[in-house]
Amino acid sequence: MATGFWSRQEKARSRTGLMVFFFALAMWLLVALITRGEFGSWGNPGLFLIVSLVMLGIIGMDSLGRLTQLSAIAWWSPPNMTSSAQRHSNLDRGTPGRYIPRVAEHSQPLSARTRLCAVYGFPVGHSASPAMQNAGIAELGLDWRYTAAEVRPEQLREAIAGAQVMHYIGINLTVPHKLLALEMVDVLDESAREWGAVNTILFEGQDDNGDWRALRDFETAPHRLRSHGFNTDADGITQSLREDLGMEVRGENVLLLGAGGAGHVAALKLAATGVRQLHIVNRTESKAEAIVAEIRGRFPAVAVSVGYPGGKVDLVLNCTSLGLAKGDALPLDISLFSLDNARAVYDMIYQPAETPLLAAARAAGCQTANGLGMLLHQGAKSLEIWSGQTAPLKVMRAALEEAVNG
Repeated sequence: MATGFWSRQEKARSRTGLMVFFFALAMWLLVALITRGEFGSWGNPGLFLIVSLVMLGIIGMDSLGRLTQLSAIAWWSPPNMTSSAQRHSNLDRGTPGRYIPRVAEHSQPLSARTRLCAVYGFPVGHSASPAMQNAGIAELGLDWRYTAAEVRPEQLREAIAGAQVMHYIGINLTVPHKLLALEMVDVLDESAREWGAVNTILFEGQDDNGDWRALRDFETAPHRLRSHGFNTDADGITQSLREDLGMEVRGENVLLLGAGGAGHVAALKLAATGVRQLHIVNRTESKAEAIVAEIRGRFPAVAVSVGYPGGKVDLVLNCTSLGLAKGDALPLDISLFSLDNARAVYDMIYQPAETPLLAAARAAGCQTANGLGMLLHQGAKSLEIWSGQTAPLKVMRAALEEAVNG
């Protein structure tokens, strides 16, 4: 440490203790001379020791205690204890201003120039996005970190604004924020306008020429900022269905469960891709009816309805959050529709890897897949929007599978 073994205050107390010691010695000698005949030739040594130690204890105990404490730690601690204590301090006092610890799992240490990305959701503790995105970020050699934040719906606007003024690179949005964000971002990309939801936000700054550019391009914080909303979910859905179930969707008969942000995007994307029939079921029927009306206006060739189908379907697609928490009920009423009538079942939930719906579908002999593939593709597209580089899919997939499957 720059100040030595003891602090200035401790050194002062030590000097005081020594002065007291020598003062006591002088007093003892004086008393010994005066009381020579009574106490013997040198007085009472026990009296001197008692007086000296008491005075030293009162004034110099802090210094002695400090020495004893540090000596004990050095003697008894395991080899890594001291370094561990140092790692958990806020600042390395030997190098003023350098924050520690370093993050060994990343190709670059945290620094004052490290930029942040995040996913907002409620809940969000189950999210595997940080594992996937940090792996991709490290592979690209970016000095960024990706975190997760639990944000209540009523606080979403403030949370987006906070990330913007702190110059985050961008954020992802998950349940239940994707529809709400449509009215909260400054600019909507064509993808967000087309699919009616925002799951990715890019923060931009205005340069000296008046052009808006991604914050990654700025060395210093720009004066004017804005949020730019995108949707990467739509392409992620069809890509995952193709890879995980071998299903192109065109001409298929689909039962879709849920009419929230994810359900809305999925319904529109399936309709745009050319499904033959689309049946939408939602707890709040009016939300399903609103999507049906939109599809009829935009994609009149698709036969779309609210409620369960009367016969077989090619795909059951769960877009609800039922199955995310332990003890959740099935997202469909099996008294109104049996999974025996489905060829394949896809659940957007990926954590747990097998939800009660997927377990029931497997028992019924259906093909099954969870939302891991969708998460991968939408997340990779988000990283490409933020970084301007091609996402390392292989690395991100491996990190995602390890986070979910162990």
